[in-house]
Amino acid sequence: MEGRRPILGAGADGGDTQHRRPEDTDPGLPSSSTGSDSVTRIRLDLSTPDYTAKLAEAPIYRKKGMVRAHAAREDEHVETILADGTRETTNRAREGQIIITNPGGEQYIYKAAEPDIAAARAHFDQRHEATTEPGVYRPNGKIRAIPNDTGHPIEIMAPWGEPMNTGVDGKIAVPVDPQNPDEISMDRYLIGGQEFTDTYVLDT
Repeated sequence: MEGRRPILGAGADGGDTQHRRPEDTDPGLPSSSTGSDSVTRIRLDLSTPDYTAKLAEAPIYRKKGMVRAHAAREDEHVETILADGTRETTNRAREGQIIITNPGGEQYIYKAAEPDIAAARAHFDQRHEATTEPGVYRPNGKIRAIPNDTGHPIEIMAPWGEPMNTGVDGKIAVPVDPQNPDEISMDRYLIGGQEFTDTYVLDT
């Protein structure tokens, strides 16, 4: 097994895009799109007991490929675009935060809502093994995931305060804590349908 290697370097600056916030509407009701398209999305509140129960019964999946990771430069712009063209979310990384690129090209900030960058990096080290190729890691973390069963594109407010979107075929996911696998975290998020297919496999 390869040893762990610290993440070095930083990616390119993605430019400057003004963040938009969704309109104040009730969770579960249609809301106007926050992106550049005109799609109407269902606003969901994933913190409800109903979603906790659904996620508790969900299958467990693991990542099936390698990921790339680098340490962000200060104020590095990260925009996650799904395969279907949906802008899943947009964010700005603080210097030293870890930016992951999944096998399908989906890019995101690892534990974006964690204020302690050192703690987030330590968590990354626990869930990823370095390979012989610099910047490439083998993930060992797992998730529970359920399908978007609303029949519509959906939107949530991500833990870092920006809207997160996915399409009709998207998934609702929660990380699995290896120390407490039956505990359902409140860290709930969305995954695009194609991105889920490209990245995850049922854990058997």
